[in-house]
Amino acid sequence: MGFFKDLIDRKTTLSSVRFCMVFSFLFVTVTPFIVWSFICIWNRSLFDIPAGVITFSSLVLGIITTGKATEKIADNKKEESNGK
Repeated sequence: MGFFKDLIDRKTTLSSVRFCMVFSFLFVTVTPFIVWSFICIWNRSLFDIPAGVITFSSLVLGIITTGKATEKIADNKKEESNGK
C-alpha cells in the first residue's frame, strides 16, 4: 500500500506517468478478466475472450510501456547532463 501512496505523494520523486502506468495496467488487465468471469458464471459455460479485447489491451499496455520507457531514457540523459 505504501507504493500506491508514494505514487500520489508530491514529496517523492515518482512521476505521474508511473501513476498512470500502474493504474492503467491494472485496469486494462483486470477488467476484461472480471467481465469474462462474470459472463462465464452467469451463462454457466466457458467462453473465449474476444480477440478485439485482447488486441485493445495489448495496444494500451504497449503505449503505456513505451511512454514510461521513453520517459526513463529522457530522465537518464538529463541526469547524465547534470552530472557532467
